[in-house]
Amino acid sequence: MSITSIIINYYNSKYLKGLLKDLSGHAEIDKVIIVDNSGELYPELLTSFSKSNTDSFNLTPKIELLAPGKNLGFGAGVNLASRMTDSPFLLVINPDVRLLPMCIEELLLTARTHGSVLTGPRFFWDEYKMFRLPPSQGTSLWLDFALAASSFNPLDRQHLSFYWQIRHQRFWEMQSPFIEIFISGALLLMDRKWAMKGERDIFDEQFFLYYEDNDISLRAMEEGVPPLCAPRAEAVHFYNQAPDDPEMTKFQHMENSRRTFAQKHYGDLTFTLNNKSDDPCHNLDIEDLGLLHVPIFNLDSKYTVSSGEIFFEISVNPIFIPFAQADIINLKQNIPWNHLDRMEVDLEKKYTGDYMLIPENIWKRLADGVYFSRLRDSIKGTLKIWKWEKQ
Repeated sequence: MSITSIIINYYNSKYLKGLLKDLSGHAEIDKVIIVDNSGELYPELLTSFSKSNTDSFNLTPKIELLAPGKNLGFGAGVNLASRMTDSPFLLVINPDVRLLPMCIEELLLTARTHGSVLTGPRFFWDEYKMFRLPPSQGTSLWLDFALAASSFNPLDRQHLSFYWQIRHQRFWEMQSPFIEIFISGALLLMDRKWAMKGERDIFDEQFFLYYEDNDISLRAMEEGVPPLCAPRAEAVHFYNQAPDDPEMTKFQHMENSRRTFAQKHYGDLTFTLNNKSDDPCHNLDIEDLGLLHVPIFNLDSKYTVSSGEIFFEISVNPIFIPFAQADIINLKQNIPWNHLDRMEVDLEKKYTGDYMLIPENIWKRLADGVYFSRLRDSIKGTLKIWKWEKQ
């Protein structure tokens, strides 16, 4: 008995049942504290989760529901819950995370064996483990400068892209626990005594949403106890499933927190790039697919033969930092889709050769917006880039 799990809910109740089931049956968990920043939860609803006729489990006695009456933000919600437990470890976990077998056990084993104060897993994007999610991007003045320079200079773009590919590859190839400078707050096991040392708050409440995990990761690095990734601990993160705050979009929250982080850690130190391009796709050969209703990508035969590995990668920017990654062979096999008739019509009209498609479970959860995807060969580099939109 050593862990209190802390869940910050913001209109994500549809994912809570699955998460609570994952947490059930773990003797290591003392209790589960849910901070409901949306006010949509009530005890009877949580009880009903565990009494489904088709999917019953027993966790209810461990649940403690906190209703602050307003949206405290992520960090403040965790701080509130942390004061209501004396468990040696805290497991901060998003509602849209699913635990794969032995995830908690591996996190706890790594923390105890290596004295890690912050320990995280590796994430997949989907239940079938097709898409590997990236390490936490983190932030620094150096990275801000590199991203800005990459928008107008091909050499900087290639250099930074190469660095990120190496980091992503290392992240997924390591077999024993390893240091990660920044670690994701979507699922984070922390040593409570260290995190609350000197009666300090776990998270800096200047960060309402986003960047609080970057900030605490940096604190651990500065105190000589760097965060660790436990590679045998695996989880699924559906990612970005909470709705926008009615007063501020998630992008606005992110920008506010980015500026807060920069001011806290760099003060007035800034930089200016006078030649920065307004077009992030500048000097890139990109096929614009427009609005996609079915995520099918036509493949030229020259792209499917290689002496290396071929990856399909998705990002929100044309520099592909960061990116989710799948092996192309998995996307060319039989992927279950419910609306096959609609898909077959599109195939008949547009696709006469080889093709691949994004799994339906990922597509349905993918937020609306503009995306970039690419085929990348481990030997030849980038083969093809597409730009597309989902609505």
